[in-house]
Amino acid sequence: MTVFVPLENVDRRILGAVRFVNAVDNSPIGGALEITAEPLAPGSVPASGTVTGVRVLRNRFGLYVLQSANGFREYTDAFLPEPTVPPDGTRHARLRVSDPAGRFLPARFTVDLPRSLHEGGATPPVSNPVVVPLLPTPAVPLADG
Repeated sequence: MTVFVPLENVDRRILGAVRFVNAVDNSPIGGALEITAEPLAPGSVPASGTVTGVRVLRNRFGLYVLQSANGFREYTDAFLPEPTVPPDGTRHARLRVSDPAGRFLPARFTVDLPRSLHEGGATPPVSNPVVVPLLPTPAVPLADG
């Protein structure tokens, strides 16, 4: 008999998602990338509004989903009523991406959090991923045609 073990509780709100594309032809980047928080200088403290402890996981569609961060526990756990604290776009996750395969150059980017829950909010909606273009290295194979 097969026993199914739940690996994750899916009853939570995400903070946003990131899609990485090739800066030359705008094609989606396949393969795993490493996402890390922008390191702080030794002895310094994060700037006001900077989010730390961001947990990022890649989903099966190639999006990198921001699942949680320090200071967002109540936000990610709340569904009804919709969370209003912190206000949209008042926090910033400063992240770095690198390609372990060496196909793309490393890059830094910022995601404003939390993303709006509806169209027309202060920030783009959480359902629209942040698009981050990455510059290819000579190791990237040429496209057909």
